[in-house]
Amino acid sequence: MLRLIYLYKNLTRNILRTLMTCAAVALPIIIYVLSTAVIDGLNQFLDNSAKQLRLVTMHKTSFINPLPAGYRAKIESLDPTKRRITSVCGVRWIGGKIEDFPMPLSTLAVDMDTFPVTYPDEQLTVEEIAA
Repeated sequence: MLRLIYLYKNLTRNILRTLMTCAAVALPIIIYVLSTAVIDGLNQFLDNSAKQLRLVTMHKTSFINPLPAGYRAKIESLDPTKRRITSVCGVRWIGGKIEDFPMPLSTLAVDMDTFPVTYPDEQLTVEEIAA
């Protein structure tokens, strides 16, 4: 009990010194924790980004105009081992209008055989892929 009294008296004798000591101990701990959190967040972001690298190729005039069908075979032949180019998925824009509906219909059609491989982040079930 006597030690606690001495501790209290010593800590309250010079408040500025006590606050500066607490700040000197707390600041490096805060900096370490925050920098570790930022580095871990960046590593997770880069790991997820590396898994989702996609290269988009489109017609020179507009994304509405599809590329010729023979381009898919040419792109796939660039990497016959399938180590760098895992899949080639064609995406086509289908625009239209529904009667008595003011908004235009904007839909994308995709190649059903390569879409689940190209876009694994969609997490489609087997039933959704079959449909």
